[in-house]
Amino acid sequence: MRVPLLTSLDPRGVQALCVSAFTCVANRSQARGPKASTGPPGSLTTYELRDYRRDLERAIKEIPADAPVQAALRGKLDAALAEPDDRARLAAADA
Repeated sequence: MRVPLLTSLDPRGVQALCVSAFTCVANRSQARGPKASTGPPGSLTTYELRDYRRDLERAIKEIPADAPVQAALRGKLDAALAEPDDRARLAAADA
């Protein structure tokens, strides 16, 4: 079984995943890593937020638990999971 190895991380998420020392993939159709968002979770539409959350959940499952990037991905997932509650709270305050 080949385990993906993280090669780089930017503020928007995983840039590339390597499946061996010589084979790296950088686009979403090949790597199934989190799609780089266009901004913070608050700037995403409901559908983009859903897709971003699913991508993060998938990436967390596929990357080894002891990988250093796990903490960063979990932090991004926590922010994505909290966003609907923040939106509901703001909508209730406006009503």
